[in-house]
Amino acid sequence: MYCTRCGKELPEDVTEFCTFCGKSFSEKNDTRSNKLITFAYLRSGIKATIAGISIDEIAHNIANIFLQEGYRLESGSPVNGVYSTGNSVCRILFGGFAKRYKFTINIYQNGPSTSLTISSGMTGMSGGLLGVSRMKKETDRIMNLFECTLKNRRM
Repeated sequence: MYCTRCGKELPEDVTEFCTFCGKSFSEKNDTRSNKLITFAYLRSGIKATIAGISIDEIAHNIANIFLQEGYRLESGSPVNGVYSTGNSVCRILFGGFAKRYKFTINIYQNGPSTSLTISSGMTGMSGGLLGVSRMKKETDRIMNLFECTLKNRRM
């Protein structure tokens, strides 16, 4: 079973509250009519179009997910910004052995719906082959997390 708020996989014995975000499972389900219209993988990210949700609401939800995953807003705003984790100086000094990931967010109105693009903000080249491999693995993990969140209408 997965939490409908944070998307984390829960142990079988959890019945009342999510052990990660604290959501009560006895709460009534949200009846908003958010509808995923399109979802596509890009070269290093995803693009989705959602109806029935505002730019600010998507930005807030994206920010919460990134914060839960240990990222911070490095530059820009939650609507058009860069979320990162790790230290760039350590990445330069220690290469692929230092944890450093960045993702770019762009949310915009697309007619009556809202579009979202999340893409890798770096290639990992500063960490050599190890850095590239780790960045690809983290990009896949983050994109899968957002795919599950979007397709299960938890935005």
